Amino acid sequence: MSPQHKNECHLAGCLSRDPITRFTPTGKQVCNFLLSTRVSGKAEYHRITAWEELAQKVALQRKGDFLQIVGRLQTRSYDDRALGIKKYSTEVVAFQVVIPDKASEEEFTKTGGTAVARAILNPGPDREGTAITPEHPITDDDIPF
Repeated sequence: MSPQHKNECHLAGCLSRDPITRFTPTGKQVCNFLLSTRVSGKAEYHRITAWEELAQKVALQRKGDFLQIVGRLQTRSYDDRALGIKKYSTEVVAFQVVIPDKASEEEFTKTGGTAVARAILNPGPDREGTAITPEHPITDDDIPF
């Protein structure tokens, strides 16, 4: 029996700018945003994509808001016609977004994120979070960019 591999990442940080919302030609809502995290005082920026109900939820947030994201890594390639080379872009496709209250954000800062990570992995009834399994699978044809 081979080990099971899992593509899942957990991030907690602040929005680096207001989210950008678009609609695909088939009418599905997609929201793109940058999440800033810090490791040893150094900022890292992560491109995040949220679809449908999660896109609606994230679209209400603003730059500086604290979010917790669970998602999967996805790498896409495209041809840079100006340079004549293939480029790659990696992003996180969110399947859960938690918008914590101020106390949770302060606890994250105090504990280095361990309590928040536990809350993401085991959300209780007091935590807001929406796990999304789209009714119709999202394909590359749905991506508007």
